[in-house]
Amino acid sequence: MLKLPRVAYDQVKWYGRGPWENYPDRKQSCPIGWYESSVENQFTHYPRPQDNGNHEDCSYIELTNKNGKNALQVVAAGDTPLSFSALPYTVADLYAARHDFELKQLGNPNLRYTCLSLDCAVLGLGNSSCGPGVLKKYSIDKTKTYTLHFKMRIL
Repeated sequence: MLKLPRVAYDQVKWYGRGPWENYPDRKQSCPIGWYESSVENQFTHYPRPQDNGNHEDCSYIELTNKNGKNALQVVAAGDTPLSFSALPYTVADLYAARHDFELKQLGNPNLRYTCLSLDCAVLGLGNSSCGPGVLKKYSIDKTKTYTLHFKMRIL
């Protein structure tokens, strides 16, 4: 595991799809461009906490503090763009909570951190709550090997 300095990474800037969260089967309304946001604003308050905040087709991601200093920079290497999320919670935090108020970091600056997730393949969302599941073209092929290439540096 890569050890990073304890810096208040609470701002995110990226070149990819945005400005709102998007997924392989829900990205056409999100143009590719430059976007900036606070990490906290990347979190979507769903009725039950769940993984969220994904951005598709990204070639550049940068985390900084509020002053734009101490940057952590991630650049896609090769032809395949990245998918990412930068959230104030881990996936384990989200799935352990049944309600927002159970998320310990919410409103407590002493417990704040940023969880940066980088992915080379993301499953589409589908519509299984009230319709069909994920279409095959947005599924992850279990027989395929996926490789993620990126460069990471601290500025």
